[in-house]
Amino acid sequence: MRIFETIVILLGVIIMILSMLQVKSYRRTSYVFLSLFLLLNMIIEGLRYEVLSLILAITIIGVPTLSFIRVRRILSIGIFILMLSLIFIFPVYHMPTPTGNYDIGTKVYQINDTSRTEIYGDTDTYRKFNIQIWFPFEKTNESERAPWLLDQEVTSQALSRDFGFPGFLLNQTQYVESNSYLDADFTEEKTYPIVILSHGWSGTKYLHSDLGEMFASEGFIAVSIEHTYGSVASVIDNEVIFKQHDALTAFKDDDLGLESNTRLMMTYGLDVIATINYLEGLNQDSDDIFYGHLDLDHIGAVGHSTGGGGVVYASLMDQRIKALIGLDAWVEPIQDILETSTLNVPSLFLRSEAWELGPNNDVLLPMIEASNQQTSLYRIIGTTHYDFAMVYMYTSLAKPIGFSGSIETHTMIEIMFSSHLTYFNEHLKSAPNDLSWTYIDAVDRVQ
Repeated sequence: MRIFETIVILLGVIIMILSMLQVKSYRRTSYVFLSLFLLLNMIIEGLRYEVLSLILAITIIGVPTLSFIRVRRILSIGIFILMLSLIFIFPVYHMPTPTGNYDIGTKVYQINDTSRTEIYGDTDTYRKFNIQIWFPFEKTNESERAPWLLDQEVTSQALSRDFGFPGFLLNQTQYVESNSYLDADFTEEKTYPIVILSHGWSGTKYLHSDLGEMFASEGFIAVSIEHTYGSVASVIDNEVIFKQHDALTAFKDDDLGLESNTRLMMTYGLDVIATINYLEGLNQDSDDIFYGHLDLDHIGAVGHSTGGGGVVYASLMDQRIKALIGLDAWVEPIQDILETSTLNVPSLFLRSEAWELGPNNDVLLPMIEASNQQTSLYRIIGTTHYDFAMVYMYTSLAKPIGFSGSIETHTMIEIMFSSHLTYFNEHLKSAPNDLSWTYIDAVDRVQ
């Protein structure tokens, strides 16, 4: 909770009521306290434009003149109610608390994959995309807390427009702090297993930051990929690149002989493989902080939706991936590949209630059944497709407008954290198998 902002709002409500009742005895004292806490809000927490607009409404109704009193009341009350509504609809949430004992460092890299020509946008260059890495360390007094969104203005405005909101409506995300620290370094001379995170269509590298921080706090290195042209927005070479809408359609790719959806999923998968190649380079670079800290023999992958299909494709092509988790993994576009290839790594698939039916299951279920490794599928009751990503961080309307299901947010976070940690502890750290998370009432085993 933003304490000073809350106090400012409460004082604003009190002043508005006193003004409407024309009670003048306590208004001056209220204005003094309002100014004090407004200053503290601005200095310590950051001043939202909605709060500034509330102050404007209070000023309009509090001007010591009788001119246009009725107009001023209507205008100030309208502004006040609108801004108060926006504050509650788009609150400044806190990131989920990581479960482990390590402090968390974070760093961003741009990968230039010169082995591939870009097939979207500017096709005269090679493939470029960003990754964010979270890793264990011990913080010092000089450690600087990172924001959740390192390129907040670009990402939030693009996401707003993608969902049909005015671009400024998600500006409150600039005040969300992560649990991670910038410019951190390792404090232990040891290696850590790796978990790669792949977002879905229209996502960003930030939509699984909660998992990234949780893994790092538990002694993993987590790497979140931002798939250029599949992400809602990416900053590449200081240029903003938006999602290419026709990358996810049903048209035929004449050059490659592939449906566009298959081409997109293969691009996601090849980004995963290129990321592993890049990590191998970091592990051998004596000038990089990750030098000698990456356990490249123990790599896991997590993918949501298109990213889920992408990590499946990557695991079919690259044996360096030792285990994977698919979150509503969309594997339908690679069904032709699955007819000749078998999933041969331990795999856990979590499916939302919204995805219980549909043609994707006609590919997913046979793929699981044909796997020659331990593979299982669970359904999370009361969920939509977006509950596997951090939609809960953006608006309190996530449930009313259908982006989130009936499941309680804290329950979903518990399921995500416990299932992912249990699974990769077993397959990347050889820890005993603890399936206690499967006894949560919201979880059903399907296969």
